[in-house]
Amino acid sequence: MEFHDLMSLPLYWSYTEQKLVRALTSKVAVTSISAVLRDVTPVSIYLVTPQSSQATPYVAGEIADIGAGLHIEFGAKGALTDTTYLSEQATWTETGSTYYLGSFPLDGAALISAMTGITSKTLYAEFTIVDGAGKNYLSTQFNLVISHDVIQGTET
Repeated sequence: MEFHDLMSLPLYWSYTEQKLVRALTSKVAVTSISAVLRDVTPVSIYLVTPQSSQATPYVAGEIADIGAGLHIEFGAKGALTDTTYLSEQATWTETGSTYYLGSFPLDGAALISAMTGITSKTLYAEFTIVDGAGKNYLSTQFNLVISHDVIQGTET
């Protein structure tokens, strides 16, 4: 298990194994990501699949190999039973054929309100591949630890 600072991008998602990994050269799972409230951090997601090379156990690719019309979605909630997201991103742009570019928008009113009076909050976060009918495939969950921001824009 590993903690990953969102500023040390990119993210590597072994979607067939349903886990985030440290790099193409590492099988170490990333189970927690840290970020700062009010940031809209660009995120590059490399979709990786296992291969037999010990030096490079993963190869980057695209989701086209598992079906047409599929896209990536990200969502984060304060509790698994919540019916609304505190952060979500359903638009990930394929760049070349090796990675997808999007963001974790951490500047929404619901997340800012949920952080009132606390210095950090751990969200339940998930990447999933979704088809045109809204069916999820190969979901991967992780903790998203949000630290309260220092510069809030109301300082004097």
